[in-house]
Amino acid sequence: QPPNPSPPSPAPPTARSVRVHPHSEVVGIGSDVLLVGFLGLLLPYLVVGVYIQRRRGQTGYDLIPNKTFWSALPGLIGDGCAYTYAALVVKVNRARGFGGSSFERL
Repeated sequence: QPPNPSPPSPAPPTARSVRVHPHSEVVGIGSDVLLVGFLGLLLPYLVVGVYIQRRRGQTGYDLIPNKTFWSALPGLIGDGCAYTYAALVVKVNRARGFGGSSFERL
């Protein structure tokens, strides 16, 4: 007698069929790669930058490489967010039929 055939294996899950519990701590591997990559670049940047600044005779807060850029960055991010929000409001208003942008009124 021939052996009983094994039952067919289920189809592999697709991206749409996989469900994750909302409170699950499972995070995609992409975020891990991004975090490791960011820290892998940031740490040497700071170490080498502090070393160079130290060789130039700097101390304290002046040891931070490109400190003017880093101190201005929060304001630049805020400006970018405000600009993006304003642009989105204009697009949403146009899509709803409320006319042009506030820039056209000026």
